Amino acid sequence: MVQVKTSLTARQLLDSCLGIERKLGRVRPADGAKRSRVIDIDVLLFGEQTIDEPGLQVPHPALLTRPFVRIPLADVATPGLSHPRRRALGHQHPRPRRAARVCPVAYAKARLIL
Repeated sequence: MVQVKTSLTARQLLDSCLGIERKLGRVRPADGAKRSRVIDIDVLLFGEQTIDEPGLQVPHPALLTRPFVRIPLADVATPGLSHPRRRALGHQHPRPRRAARVCPVAYAKARLIL
């Protein structure tokens, strides 16, 4: 989970992320099927913006349904961070007591400036 400060547009940021995925060996199936992958980089939120374009939906449509995304997001989120369409995020959603069973994969926190 990475929180990024950038002057890029959401589309430019996504394109940069997709380039990183390619450099690290990710190959997207031509049929668009979901498969095991070497790396997966998503743009979850982009400030308070709501974006619905081909290939780019912000907030990420599955953001609130995936504990393995919500939990680390709460750890790096700026206090008061909110989902533009639904509800508050971040520090207002405490880590579940049994998080290790929900999210057994370790994750790293970082703050980058692009």
